[in-house]
Amino acid sequence: MKESKKVFSKKISVDYAPAMKDSIGAEGLSSADLRKIAPTVRAAVKKLNARRKSGEVGFAELPGDLKNASAIIRYADKLKGKCGCFVVLGIGGSALGPRALIDALTPAFYNLRDAAGRGGRPRVIIADNISPEFVQSV
Repeated sequence: MKESKKVFSKKISVDYAPAMKDSIGAEGLSSADLRKIAPTVRAAVKKLNARRKSGEVGFAELPGDLKNASAIIRYADKLKGKCGCFVVLGIGGSALGPRALIDALTPAFYNLRDAAGRGGRPRVIIADNISPEFVQSV
């Protein structure tokens, strides 16, 4: 994997058109609604950027962190063909983050595919429940 400091240069954009009144009727958002919340959104973005720059919030830097990505890929390659399931134990954000990545980076119904359909890689189970009975059953 070639390392580069500038991995992702595109900005994230949000298409809110489907949430607008023009799309869904009276329950949708209006332009006035968006103007009303704009100062709050700007303040939140400014606060988040300040926390990111201070190092307090590191997740925004992860897409460019190729050192860790390379280590993860090497470890995943070691597991390939050696285990059938990889279990992630976590609740809340500790489960939602991995779930979002798995959903974004694997084909639909990845876990339902056979080993060949998963490229020899394990199924990924997110154990998003701290119940002792649930954890024991996993």
